Amino acid sequence: MLDRRCFGFLSRLEVVMALPTSEHFSSIAGFQPKPTNPKAKPKSYAQAAASTSSSMRMSLFHNDLVSTTPTDESAMRTQISRIYRSSRYRDAFLFDISKCTPTYTERQCMKLVKQQHPHAHACIPLSDGPKRYLEVYITPVNDTNDILHKGIIFDDLKLTILPCTAVADQSHVVTLKLSRIPLYTDDLVYEGFQKSLSVFGRLLDFGVYKDKDTDFFMGDGYAVLDTFQHDDIAAELKYATLSHQLSWCESTEEFFLATWSNMPTWCRYCHKDGHTKFECELSKARILCYACHHYGHRSFKCPRRNHSPANKKKDRKSYQTKTNSTPPVTPTYSSVEQKKEVNPADDSSVSDNMSTSDVDEILSEEEQMFLDNVVIAKEELQAGDKHQIIQLIQEAQAGGAITYNPTDDGQVVWTSVERTPYTVALIDWITAHNFSVTDLSTTASGSAPSPPVFGDYLPKSSTNQL
Repeated sequence: MLDRRCFGFLSRLEVVMALPTSEHFSSIAGFQPKPTNPKAKPKSYAQAAASTSSSMRMSLFHNDLVSTTPTDESAMRTQISRIYRSSRYRDAFLFDISKCTPTYTERQCMKLVKQQHPHAHACIPLSDGPKRYLEVYITPVNDTNDILHKGIIFDDLKLTILPCTAVADQSHVVTLKLSRIPLYTDDLVYEGFQKSLSVFGRLLDFGVYKDKDTDFFMGDGYAVLDTFQHDDIAAELKYATLSHQLSWCESTEEFFLATWSNMPTWCRYCHKDGHTKFECELSKARILCYACHHYGHRSFKCPRRNHSPANKKKDRKSYQTKTNSTPPVTPTYSSVEQKKEVNPADDSSVSDNMSTSDVDEILSEEEQMFLDNVVIAKEELQAGDKHQIIQLIQEAQAGGAITYNPTDDGQVVWTSVERTPYTVALIDWITAHNFSVTDLSTTASGSAPSPPVFGDYLPKSSTNQL
């Protein structure tokens, strides 16, 4: 026997029925069909940009057929198909039905073709990315309704679609996006396109973009070329090679720009072919280095900074035990500087087991680093004020970094006691400017000089020396 608690539990159960996916149950309205609101397919970037674009495309090449977009919604609109593709067979007509597919299916469009052009004997629906089109075949004898000029009429959409003919199978179609076109009238732009673009291929179409609201031309356009040529054609009749910067009517002063898919490398700064903006010399000339404040390079490639191999990370060498018969090595310095003999046995930074070649390598790297710093010090002294440099010489002499000795002929020879890049630079400056000892007592007349720029670089301890 079932317990009473089981009957109480069963009485509170709701009867659950298996309903089809197209229906749902409501306690108030009963069974109702499930609302069918499919999620809208997101638009691509090209579709979103086209829907928000404020310009309209106007063909200058096909001036006998003009697309119309009247302001009156009740008036019939005309759309010209521009599909530059080959067909399965010759004499095919291509209808662009992309704007009709949200309302009409491909089969409904095919039925309209049969109703309006009953003598058409073949029709194939095709696609090219987001573009949908029909490939229609009709013989010229049976084309009694003039399919090329009457097209297909969509009464519900107030739209007439006119076809275009297919291109040859061996055609190589290139679509150009043009910018910076000279701002001339439509007639002059038409003549300019004919003369400027015909040398690159057979013109299939070209035109301009105009503002929808004001009908202003703002320098942008397009062109479609067929660049195919047979191999046996004469050299003087061959098409020229397309480039990013094109001459307008063979002018040396007027140019316009062209871009297309799979085009060669071009510069977005000077618009020349063969290099990018990061390799362009004109673009580099405007780059300011934050290290030396000169134009032409960035700070991490500054030639005035020390880029010697001694500053670069390199692998540590493990030196094997060798005989301690390494002779002392004397680096080569200038004649005005003191020569110091360097013995690897006396240098705490050099192991006793280092070979002569290892010591030579380290000394050459240190000497190159020293010379690079001397060049930097000389450039800073050349950019400094004379009063500041004289004050630097006084401080260097008072600190014992430099000194002078008289010679037998009455001259004075300056030498560096502490060999640092700035003491070497100071001695070279004194020699180049014929600086005398009497100039140390006084400076140029006028107000007191400003604090020296290079005072922090004067040798104050042995850490500044090599």
